[in-house]
Amino acid sequence: APRAALGLARGLILTGGKDEIYAARRAYEQFLEDYPSTYLTFNAICEYALSYLIAYKGEDYDIGSLQLANAIIDQAEIETRGDKERSDTVQAYRKRIRAWLQDRDLSVARWYRARGTPWLLRWLKKPPELLAWDDGARYYFREVVKRDATSPQARAAERELSDIPQTRPDTLGAATR
Repeated sequence: APRAALGLARGLILTGGKDEIYAARRAYEQFLEDYPSTYLTFNAICEYALSYLIAYKGEDYDIGSLQLANAIIDQAEIETRGDKERSDTVQAYRKRIRAWLQDRDLSVARWYRARGTPWLLRWLKKPPELLAWDDGARYYFREVVKRDATSPQARAAERELSDIPQTRPDTLGAATR
């Protein structure tokens, strides 16, 4: 029965349609509810995470898919039970998710940075919590560096962050420096 349930979920995910992806997620959830401790649990958890990763459309879109996949992989790590091959699989998922998070945060930082262009300011309203568009850019550039300082995205973020003029404490406050 566990193999059949997992086969159903796999069949749905392989069709690749939007509705089938949602149905596959539900089938993986059902599998994990019905068979939480079978030898197939690790595979089911990883494939469940994959169902979110294949729905991710790039750094200009929804971050929720990455965050959910990351949380699911946390559960898969528990199921490795010291197995090296399974640990390697979890690390491969983490590496891909981290790289995509880096790409997304770098893209968001650049978006905020571009908003400071004078002709854009005429029609684009700044969120009230930002004192300057560069504050948003600074935040996301720093997040890229904080997540993985050795990545190519972090090196790019550090370069671009150094190009942003420092804020003046008399106008923006110490919190944005």
